[in-house]
Amino acid sequence: MPDATDTDAPIQHVSELPAYSPPAHSGTVNRRLVGREFGAGFEMILGQVAPGGEASRHYHVDEAQVVYILKGEADVARMLRDRLKSEKPDSTKVKISTQIEFDDSCSAHSTLLQVLTQDRPGLLYRMCSLLSKHDCNIEIALIETEGQMAIDVFYLTSRAAKLSADRQAALGKALLDELAAK
Repeated sequence: MPDATDTDAPIQHVSELPAYSPPAHSGTVNRRLVGREFGAGFEMILGQVAPGGEASRHYHVDEAQVVYILKGEADVARMLRDRLKSEKPDSTKVKISTQIEFDDSCSAHSTLLQVLTQDRPGLLYRMCSLLSKHDCNIEIALIETEGQMAIDVFYLTSRAAKLSADRQAALGKALLDELAAK
């Protein structure tokens, strides 16, 4: 068994992890729980702010934002607008026409929605926001990108039932309109 002070040990108590104070923070102590070098493709930090401690207003990059988003503490729409402002002009090499299909026969409890469209920043956020506005619950989501094409499949319900034909038509039109907008 590795020595408790060995920072290369695969499993350690949080108190054994090195502490550091990030820039632009006062009274904050962070400990890296999972580092990128672990191979998980993300890092997880435990940050503790002492009473009276503070951090200048800022956003954490990409994966770290998920915690704030899930808690409802992040302004996702603003983050997306800021990111889109910093993006390069459209550099798509292959144009993908949007295709939307519904299928009620593949699940006993849900309506399947398949969307093939041009991948772009904020695409999943825009689609899920629209599904929410149309009172849809996402039971299962299968998200894939092949090159510049997004292939997204959602198993949807509304009020614990499959989507009616009228609701499918309205949702399909709304998705086409939303995905056609820049």
